[in-house]
Order: sequence, then structure tokens, then C-alpha cells
Amino acid sequence: MKFSLPIAAAVIALVPVTEAWRVYFYQLQNEEGPFITDGGPGNPGHRCFSNVDPLNQKISSMRYYSDNDQLNTRCCLTLYDSPGCENSRFSFCRNQFVNFNEVGFDNDVSSYSTDCYHPVLDA
Repeated sequence: MKFSLPIAAAVIALVPVTEAWRVYFYQLQNEEGPFITDGGPGNPGHRCFSNVDPLNQKISSMRYYSDNDQLNTRCCLTLYDSPGCENSRFSFCRNQFVNFNEVGFDNDVSSYSTDCYHPVLDA
């Protein structure tokens, strides 16, 4: 069976994009309690996630996955204690788990941003 270019492009557009990064924010220490999660394709550049509702100022631990070897992408994550990505406190550029009480940031996360790049191409 032969596909025409428009049909092949439509099929490719329907295939889900593999995520380059993923973050889990937990209300309690040690990845316990209610959580929110987000992820993205890792397109090069900066993106602000202006709030972390419904856990604004209630996050006690985090698990972050920064890389996707298949996409040759790495994303750094920056945490802020104010909405709209203001007042940065911590940045992580590799896979990370943290209990925020251990770094004096318990219940302080209000927003976050990602900075994504291609480590081999941009190095």
C-alpha cells in the first residue's frame, strides 16, 4: 500500500510526541500525598509555568526528569517563590528528587520555568 504525502503527514501529526522532561510536585515529603505533574516536548527555549495550582505554596517534595536521549534534549527547571516566574530560588539541570524542607523551601513553590536545549548540538 502506498501513502500520499498529505496522508503520511496527517498520520505523523497524530503520533504523540515523546516528552523531553517531566516534573511531579507532591504536597507531602517523600513523594507522598496529592500531586500535580507536567511535562513537555523540550523545544529549545524558555517557558514560564505561571502557577502550580492547586498546590500553590503547598509543595513539599519534587521528582524531576530532565533529559530525553531519544530527542537529544535536556531541560533545566527553575523554581520560583512567586507566581509568574518571579524570585527564582533553585535550578536543576539533571534528574532530581528533593524534599524541600531539607533546603529551606518547604511550601514555597508558586511557579516554575523550563530552559530546554540540545546538549550535544549546543555544547
